Amino acid sequence: MTSEDPGDLSRPVGAFRASVAAVDDAVAAAFGARRRWAGLPVSWRAAFLKRFERAVRHREGELAELIAREVGKPLWEARREVDRFAARVGETLTTAWRRVQPYEVTVADGVTGRCRYRPH
Repeated sequence: MTSEDPGDLSRPVGAFRASVAAVDDAVAAAFGARRRWAGLPVSWRAAFLKRFERAVRHREGELAELIAREVGKPLWEARREVDRFAARVGETLTTAWRRVQPYEVTVADGVTGRCRYRPH
């Protein structure tokens, strides 16, 4: 499969090949990684997300150019898209993080319910 630049059909963005078996293997690997990720301490997962955000920021120009070529949008708009993506990672570590903290609720006299989120 060839990914074409809608703004310049003479200059493909890239090409790749994948079989059904390769896709099945990738899905199985992702499912296994999810289990391992869920078993990691919160502090490790947070540190990983911070490193990921830094990596996105470091390659912002390259990613924006790829997005612009892949979908044919203006470069300024692709830069904003990369910036919003990196910001969403930061938001996950602050605002959204607070939303998934365990909490307790009183269900009835002497009965307390506990809510605990599991990572996906």
